[in-house]
Amino acid sequence: MKASRLVLIALCVGFIAGCVPEKRIVWTADGRTGAVVSDRGVFLIDANGRPLPGRAGIHALRATWCRDGSGLLIVSQITVNTWEEVSAVLTDAQKQHVIETAQVVKPRILAHEGDWDHFEMTPNQDTPGGLLAAVLVYIRDKDPEGMREKLGDKWKSLTEIKPNVCRLDLYKRDGDQLTFRRRLVNSLDEISCPASSPDDQFVAFNMDYWSGAEEMTGRALQIVGLEAGTPRPVAIQVASGLDWSPDGRHLAYVRSSVRRKESEAVLQLGSLATIRVRNDQGELLKEWTEQIDRAGLLYNPMACVKWLRDGRLLFVSVEMTLPATQHDMPRQWSIFAVDPRVAAGLSRVLARDFDAPINAAIGWFEVSPDESRVLIPCEHGQVAIYNMATAETQLLLPSVNPQADVKSLPTWRDNSEVWLVDPGSAPANPEVVIWKAGKIRPISENWPNELREGWIGHSPAGSDESKATPDQQSTKPARQ
Repeated sequence: MKASRLVLIALCVGFIAGCVPEKRIVWTADGRTGAVVSDRGVFLIDANGRPLPGRAGIHALRATWCRDGSGLLIVSQITVNTWEEVSAVLTDAQKQHVIETAQVVKPRILAHEGDWDHFEMTPNQDTPGGLLAAVLVYIRDKDPEGMREKLGDKWKSLTEIKPNVCRLDLYKRDGDQLTFRRRLVNSLDEISCPASSPDDQFVAFNMDYWSGAEEMTGRALQIVGLEAGTPRPVAIQVASGLDWSPDGRHLAYVRSSVRRKESEAVLQLGSLATIRVRNDQGELLKEWTEQIDRAGLLYNPMACVKWLRDGRLLFVSVEMTLPATQHDMPRQWSIFAVDPRVAAGLSRVLARDFDAPINAAIGWFEVSPDESRVLIPCEHGQVAIYNMATAETQLLLPSVNPQADVKSLPTWRDNSEVWLVDPGSAPANPEVVIWKAGKIRPISENWPNELREGWIGHSPAGSDESKATPDQQSTKPARQ
C-alpha cells in the first residue's frame, strides 16, 4: 500500500506495529535481570524467571536495556481522539504542514468518485502515515463541512479515528524498581529498534521523518541523547536493523539504493552502510561524515545488522544472480559478514549446507554474548543455534506444531542459556521455556496474567497462581 493510499476505515484503529514478532524478553548484559513486555506493561524478572516488584504500567511495544543495565528504554503508545490532542504532539512545522495538506486533501475527497479503497489522499508521497492520520483528524474536527454528505456510511469511520502516539521513554532501574526518567521522543509514527550507544550517552532508533523536502522524507535512522537533546536524522530510506560500532563513534544500517514509492516490496536493492556520528571526544558531530557503503545487497524491510567487537559487520541478505526469472528467485535469506578492515572482506556466515527451516518472513538473528553463535527463528516457532566457527546447527525444540506462529523472538540470557517460546502441542497456549545444554525447562507456567497477556495466553482460570500478585509467584519444580 502506498503511504498516501490509505483506506479511511483502516485509520480507525490507528497505525500499529507490523506483523513481525518482537523480542518480548530482554536481559541486562550481566543476565541478572530481565524485562518482560506484555500488553499490560513492562515487568521485571530475575534470572530464574521470578517476577520482581519493578514495572511500568504502560501499553508497551518493545524495550531494550541500556548497556550498563541502569536504565530501560521503552517504546509505548497511547491513543488520542481530538485535533487538540494530536496537535500537541506535532512541531510547529508539522502542524502547519498538516493544515496545508488538509486544504489539498479535502477537495480531493469531495471530488472523488468510485471505490474508496483506491482513493489517494495526496498525489505525491511526501507525508508520513502518522501525519496523514492527523490530516483526517483536522478535517473531521476543524473543517467537516460537506464531509458527512460525501462520505455517507464512511463518515462514521472518520468520526472513530483515534491515532496512536508513539513514545520512547527512559526508565531508570533502582534495585528491583523502575522509575520514569525522561521522554526522549513523542510521535504519531512508530518508533522501532532503539539501541543505546556503548557508553549509554545516545540512543539510535528508526522512525518516519518529515522535513518538508520529498527527498528527505521517509523511514529514517535517528539519534537522540539519553539525558538531553532532540532527535536528529542520520539517514533516510533505511531498513529496521541498526547497530553501534564497538567504540560508539559510528552507526551501521541498511539503506535503499533508490527512493522507493512502494513500501510493501519484499526484496529491495540497497547497501550495508556505516556513518560517523560522534567525534573522538564522544560529542555528536554537527554534520555526519564518513558515510561508506560496505556491501551491496538485496534485503527485506526487517533486515538485521550486528557490529561485532572484532570489527566485522554481520547482516542479512539473499544471494542471487541477475538477470533472473521468478523461478530463479531465492527462497530464503542467509547471514553474511563484511570486515571493513579488509578490501575484499565479504564472506558468507551460514554454510551453504545449512538446512534448518528458516522463517523466510523474519530476517533476524541474535548473536550470543561471546559472539560465537547466532540464534535464528525458524518455521512454526522452532529456533536454531548456528555455531559460526564449526558450522554446526542445533534445533532447540524437540517438536513444534505446524499451525503455530512465532510468539516472541528468542533471546540469550548468557552464553549457555536461551529463552524462547515453545508452542508445543497447544499453539493457543504456549509457554516460555529455558533451553540449556540440550534440555528444556518451562518457566512461565505460574506467571500472572499481566506478564502473559497478549503473547503467551493466560494462567489457568481460577487457579491460585492466576490470582496471586507478582511478588507471591513461585515457579513449579523444573521439568527436564
